[in-house]
Amino acid sequence: MVDFRKRLGKSGGAKPVDPVELYEGLDRASDKGPLRPAQLAVLKEWHAERRNQKDTILKLHTGAGKTLLGLLMLQSKLNEGKGPALYLCPNIFLIDQTCDDAKRFGLKVVTQDEDRELPAEFFESKAIFVTTVQKLFNGLTKFKLGARSVSVASIVLDDAHACIDSIREACTIKLGYQHGAYPELRDLFDADLRGQGAGTLAEMKENNKWEAILPVPYWAWIDKADDVAAILARHSETKEVKFAWQLLKDLLRDCQCVFSGAELEIHPHVPPLEEFGSYAKAECRIFMSATVTDDSFLVKGLGLDAAVINSPLAYEHEKWTGEKMILIPSLVDPRLERSVIVKMFGKPGPKRSAGVVALCPGEDQTKDWKAYGAVVCESKDIYDRIANLRDDGGDRTKTVVLSNRYDGIDLPDAACRILIIDSKPFAESVLDRHMERCLGNSEAIATKTARRIEQGLGRAVRGEKDYCAILIIGPDLVAQMKTPALRGYFSPQTRMQVVIGLESAGFAREDAKPEDPAEKILMTLLGQSLKRDDGWKSYYVERMNDITAPTAPPGKRLEIYQQELMAERKSRRNDHAGAAAVMQGVADKLVTDPMEKGWYMQECARYLYRASKVESAKLQQVAHDRNHYLLWPREGVAVTKKMAPLAQARIERIRSWLGGFDTSQDMLISVDDVLGSLVWGGDSDRFEAGMDKLGSILGFATERPDKEWKEGPDNLWCLRDNEHLLFEDKNKVSLTRAEITKYETEQMNTSSAWFAKVYPDAKVTRVMVIPTKKVSGAAAFHPEFDAVIMRKRGLDELIKNVRAFFTEFRDVDMKSVGEKRVQDALTAHNLTIEKLVSAYFERPTTA
Repeated sequence: MVDFRKRLGKSGGAKPVDPVELYEGLDRASDKGPLRPAQLAVLKEWHAERRNQKDTILKLHTGAGKTLLGLLMLQSKLNEGKGPALYLCPNIFLIDQTCDDAKRFGLKVVTQDEDRELPAEFFESKAIFVTTVQKLFNGLTKFKLGARSVSVASIVLDDAHACIDSIREACTIKLGYQHGAYPELRDLFDADLRGQGAGTLAEMKENNKWEAILPVPYWAWIDKADDVAAILARHSETKEVKFAWQLLKDLLRDCQCVFSGAELEIHPHVPPLEEFGSYAKAECRIFMSATVTDDSFLVKGLGLDAAVINSPLAYEHEKWTGEKMILIPSLVDPRLERSVIVKMFGKPGPKRSAGVVALCPGEDQTKDWKAYGAVVCESKDIYDRIANLRDDGGDRTKTVVLSNRYDGIDLPDAACRILIIDSKPFAESVLDRHMERCLGNSEAIATKTARRIEQGLGRAVRGEKDYCAILIIGPDLVAQMKTPALRGYFSPQTRMQVVIGLESAGFAREDAKPEDPAEKILMTLLGQSLKRDDGWKSYYVERMNDITAPTAPPGKRLEIYQQELMAERKSRRNDHAGAAAVMQGVADKLVTDPMEKGWYMQECARYLYRASKVESAKLQQVAHDRNHYLLWPREGVAVTKKMAPLAQARIERIRSWLGGFDTSQDMLISVDDVLGSLVWGGDSDRFEAGMDKLGSILGFATERPDKEWKEGPDNLWCLRDNEHLLFEDKNKVSLTRAEITKYETEQMNTSSAWFAKVYPDAKVTRVMVIPTKKVSGAAAFHPEFDAVIMRKRGLDELIKNVRAFFTEFRDVDMKSVGEKRVQDALTAHNLTIEKLVSAYFERPTTA
């Protein structure tokens, strides 16, 4: 064999460190040409200025080749003698994709050995190890924990935002109600949970309702942390506990616990990233991030400094990439509501040459898709379904429905030409659901919602020349997308794409003929994207080129997350007073929303508890005064009447609400959002929130006593001075249920007694919203508290009449609706107070 190396020049065959030079020397596939301008610019800047930085965020448009850049940077580090190198993917599917890319470009990578040990070539720095983020971040990781951690020099985290979710899950103990530790922990905190909501706790025990959510107060959790440790230690070998136990067993006081009837979750306030030495001590960490996302979340999720967030490695000469026709069908024609779209696209299409995919927030929304013949993916087959869509020879005749998968899924080109975002994303974890209930529509929740929606919008356009039509359906999501406030949290690219979609819907309405079917109008508009109409393409490019502002730098949310991380680190160093001072500063200076101020005051009280229980209790009272959805203070609070005598007449309140909209179309979207939440079998909290909003838009003062005061009815409407409607909502009860149970009548009796105490001498109509009017033999409504029933037909009639009432104001100036017109419409649609307390309810019967 000829030794060519000894015949080399002075370089001696040294491996190139410059990633651009490295790329030029790769034995890549013949169809892999030179680097693109964006890739070239980014690699040059990284090599010249950033290769010795510990942390770098790499932001490029989807499809710009971030995977190749990450691999080249890691290989450059290996060539420099800085190894081992690790490439982390958010899921298994992306491992194969990354390895395929590496192979085509001539880069050597390795994956997990069959014996599940870390590969030798990784340890020897001979190849890049490609694996999932879950392999590194778990309590029993092969990379080891703490001082025993495997040394890794360079790490790339692909899709850093998706990796955050995986890390958080790895650091969470989640126990179903059937797990042995669940009842032990619930019994341990029984009195504490009862103090936060006796009725909710009863629901939790009665029927394991997922919606019955109660947090363990921080004072109880801290005081009983040793007892919690003893319980979990007895169950530490169960699969639900063992992976996170090694991470949390010595950090339990720095965790929080939230119960639902179905499961409990124990989370650290900030993940213990320092335990993962392979990550924490790596010399070079590169975080991949799409240009459409706000990287502020990386501060708490990955422990990054604000300076890293504020100075990403990016290519500034590209303002946008790819083509999205984002349409709200109900704006094209009001008849195109969610049910119509599901029927249109849920049925198989034998002639489809490209995929149709729907993203739903949860299983409830997938049921009607499945009924029409769509394929609803399960966790065990999701990657096979996606692979089938990506295969040019795959079967794309059926719509593929994904539940709560807004990231980590790539659907390029013909894999998906029509993407349907069905309904507003909601939190899956018990803790996140609790936070949403506490923080309502605050900026903290709005930013998370916007991020989730934007992640979903990006699933099907994965490159510069890729295109997709995206339909937005579900009244709650439509209302959100129409709100300029929410769109303000989107990237400039997505904001413009939404505006183009709104404009396109308007054009379609203008050009449509009155006799045209709504479905035809929509399909014609979709066809202009799918059939590559030159006019559409030119219009899209012209409007997208109007984007002048670069991606806005992170705002105060970044500073808030930075302060939260600082406070938690102080607390873990036993500087609890210092941590409380940091949180007080957030409440005083960085947030303005009253509910969010209360939240951070409660965080301050939590830290202060271990420094001064007396001062903590005082501050918790202040926090609860700001936000009644927070923890009920230990000493309790006095319930106050929220609904004072109405300052405005009902008609004026309705006119004022109508006048808050620019167009009747915006108003009707908001009405549909309210009515769309009143679903039998749907989420209880959303139903109760919908009933609250329904009373408000009908001109009444409303409150949710059970949520705000942890006692009383689900909903209370003040119809006029000293006259009320009280609701106990049982929308989760099966429509085929024959009888009202003893537990349910006792709930109504308890709520009625609460009303009599808080509103003495007031007139009230007590309503149980439930599908049956028959009371079981063991149950009874208290004779002093007469109750009526609203069954499905009564609620359906009310919804129909409310929709018809507000439709009376279509195509009129919202600012100038007259009093007489409102009164006449209320009378015409049986929505006067007299009708509201009589027309929709039935007397209960006994079994």
